[in-house]
Amino acid sequence: MLQWLPLTIDKIQSCEKLDDLKVIMIEIQKKLEYDFIIYNIQFSSSFKETFFISLGTFPNEWIEHYAVKDYSSIDPIVKHCISSHTPISWNQFYNYKDSKIADMFQEVSKFGLLGGVSIGYRVNSGEVGIFSVSKKEPLSEETSLYCNAILYMTALQPYIHDSLKRVSNNYNSNNSSPLTKRELECLTWTADGKTSGEIANILHITESTVIFHIKNIIKKLEVGNRTQAISKAILTGLISTNNNTKRTTYLAL
Repeated sequence: MLQWLPLTIDKIQSCEKLDDLKVIMIEIQKKLEYDFIIYNIQFSSSFKETFFISLGTFPNEWIEHYAVKDYSSIDPIVKHCISSHTPISWNQFYNYKDSKIADMFQEVSKFGLLGGVSIGYRVNSGEVGIFSVSKKEPLSEETSLYCNAILYMTALQPYIHDSLKRVSNNYNSNNSSPLTKRELECLTWTADGKTSGEIANILHITESTVIFHIKNIIKKLEVGNRTQAISKAILTGLISTNNNTKRTTYLAL
């Protein structure tokens, strides 16, 4: 099994597009014999939101449900991965003593995620990577399937994290800045939680002009709404972030 690891690392390091990286992750999922794979990057932010960028094959319905329920605020996997590089099994949480956490994992099981393992990866720039794989059936920590996943995920995680950042930067450098200075101002204030009316007052323009700029931003970034525009802008380096977060936004790629 080790034979495919160097080749996979080479592929990860040489890929140039997010779609290419997702294909490689699906290949990793199959090699590890799991049903789902996902890589999340959590960006610390000076804005009023925490931003999670997700790349993988976890059901979009679960990602959306997780976001609506704001489960990141109680998710023990996220809490663990922020502070530790040690792998963590999901098994202990399906019948956890904290009813909110137990309910969350009972819900995740309804989406076919019945067993999994996650590993955290923190870098100096402040973002945190969370690498997870999951099965459609309970996953024993005593099996070679579980142990192999930890071995290969640990080896691959730094390369996946760096590649996700790199291909995102490639998007930014290849396209320069697709947004005008005024559009960037509107998007930055939107990320800071301001309404269109509040942004209009700050920038001394009309509210309809702000709405016009936001619509242009959504179109240029090829996303569906303003929260996805914020997430993609952060991922591609169009706007930057610092600390102190309050809300959570997700962009599944």
